[in-house]
Amino acid sequence: MSITLVRTHWSDPVGRELRSAQQADLTVRYGPWQGGPIPDLNPAEVEAFIVAFEDGKPIGCGAIRRESADIMEMKRIFVVPEARGRRLAGIILEALEREAVALGARYMRLETGTQQPESVRLYERYDYRPIDAFGYFADGDDTLFYGRDLDTVAARPAQPAVRRIHGVLHEVEGALIPSESAGVMIADLAGGYAIRRASSTDVPALLGLLADDDVAHARGDAPDTDPAADISVFERAFSRIDRDPAHLLVIVDSPAGEAVGTMQLTVLPGLGRGGVNRLQIESVHVATSERGAGVGSAMIRWALAEGVRRGASITQLTSDLRRTRAHEFYERLGFARSHAGFKHLG
Repeated sequence: MSITLVRTHWSDPVGRELRSAQQADLTVRYGPWQGGPIPDLNPAEVEAFIVAFEDGKPIGCGAIRRESADIMEMKRIFVVPEARGRRLAGIILEALEREAVALGARYMRLETGTQQPESVRLYERYDYRPIDAFGYFADGDDTLFYGRDLDTVAARPAQPAVRRIHGVLHEVEGALIPSESAGVMIADLAGGYAIRRASSTDVPALLGLLADDDVAHARGDAPDTDPAADISVFERAFSRIDRDPAHLLVIVDSPAGEAVGTMQLTVLPGLGRGGVNRLQIESVHVATSERGAGVGSAMIRWALAEGVRRGASITQLTSDLRRTRAHEFYERLGFARSHAGFKHLG
């Protein structure tokens, strides 16, 4: 089983179809709704919406909405009937919990019903416990309410054989399929800056950011940014990074659309510390013109959250000994000088 989880927008057509199928399923279980119109989720309140695919076919979905700074509500978890019985709902649930933790939540709550015994078993298996009624169906005789703390989510091992992408759904030969095409915007940072997956056309801009670095010049390995320079070796290196799903090379665009930051994230599985995944942050660069404006802090905070989303329990990085200001910067963000680093350049 190989599952792809695509984080997309609430109005995505594939997601709408899955939610319609879920509503039809609920009508079969509970009968036609006799009350007033049921309010739909406000898209502005949906913090994350995930669609699950298997072999290009959408098979399930789920969402979280923010209730308060610390509390998220899980909504619309659904798996199509032909894909049930394989714990796919648990995969979606775990992904939504990771999203919630990455977005600062400490508690998750949800509602389900007496005619959904498989949902009740799912939530209880994940340590959800009954709580006081809330929301539109608070007075419903057949509605059940559950909640749990999210303090152990970050340490949970990532699901095997699950690929997570920030996506958009593209139409190919009449079918909507998930894509992790380079250049797709991943997240908004503060102040109008945006972070996105780098594309091959960004290589010259990436080299410009790498060259905007006194330490690289002192080492003698700053790239040549002359437009006439041969950059084929860097293009090949970018292709190797981009093909490997363990790596994510991102670029930050300013409000004016200029490339002003970059870093590379790598998820490293290991046997140490209980077999947890580690997130390695490498090659963090912010353009001189943007330093001191909070761009670097926003990048690292986003990277820490992305590590949680990708199943990492530890985030680590190295920094050249000459970068004393960078060391202070990382310590302010909560990193500790816990190890000594060594390189062999043979």
